Amino acid sequence: MTKIILGRAWLLILFVFVNVVHLNEALAATEGNVDSLQILSAEFKESIRAHGNEKYSIEFCPDNTCDLFVAKQTAAADSFGDFIYLYLYFFSDYYVLSEWRAKPDATATMKIVLSNRKYDRCHSSNDREKARCVERYLVQAYQIKLYAVRYDEKLRHIQRKGVYKATSH
Repeated sequence: MTKIILGRAWLLILFVFVNVVHLNEALAATEGNVDSLQILSAEFKESIRAHGNEKYSIEFCPDNTCDLFVAKQTAAADSFGDFIYLYLYFFSDYYVLSEWRAKPDATATMKIVLSNRKYDRCHSSNDREKARCVERYLVQAYQIKLYAVRYDEKLRHIQRKGVYKATSH
């Protein structure tokens, strides 16, 4: 009898623990805490990668051209991921992104990122305008730079793109 009671108690504890974990995950998502870069990496397996061994140098290459994102080493990884996610969602002109942007999951993630409390300084009811503000804030906070990269004949050609100009359209 005691074993049955202890067994049931352990099941109850396990049940409560699992539900608390799921509740914490749901709360994190509603507070704007998602791993934007991991989500992008899962969606664009072959197109997004760290450049070299650099954690803060990420290339998005859907063809033989790329957007290269570089941040200073002290950048918060989640903020850097948010920058890349928002840039690709709102401002990149790669055709391949059109289909992705239309997916409900991509839109839901974008809304979660924009709802993050750390971006409360950006006030706008328009998601694109708020994203522009967040992008510019993150550029200043983490000195994020954007480059256009082209690979042809085994050569890598890099040209700096101004983030302010790239996010103004």
